[in-house]
Amino acid sequence: MDALSAPDRLKLESARSIREDYLHQNAFDPTDTYTSLPKQVLMMRAILSYYDKALDALNSGADIELLVNMPVRERIGRFKYEPENKVEAEFESIQAQLQSEIDDVLKRSDD
Repeated sequence: MDALSAPDRLKLESARSIREDYLHQNAFDPTDTYTSLPKQVLMMRAILSYYDKALDALNSGADIELLVNMPVRERIGRFKYEPENKVEAEFESIQAQLQSEIDDVLKRSDD
């Protein structure tokens, strides 16, 4: 992965998130066995929001290593296990954390 440019690495990481966090389902988990369409939309929006904001940050000089290692990525991955009645609140919380971490990465990259 060291041979990839930073934007390509970000694409690869985002594609991996789509494959592992969005498309892969756990049939033995009662929450992940069935996912409603509104929840699927929010899951995809969370992944794409990460990509869009990280790409903007990358274009502003952010370090790719800091962007791909943000803790919010783990939370986006666990989003599919969130119960249906808590999905919207969790999505909003993830968005807030994502923006906060992006801002932090930009500050750290400026130093």
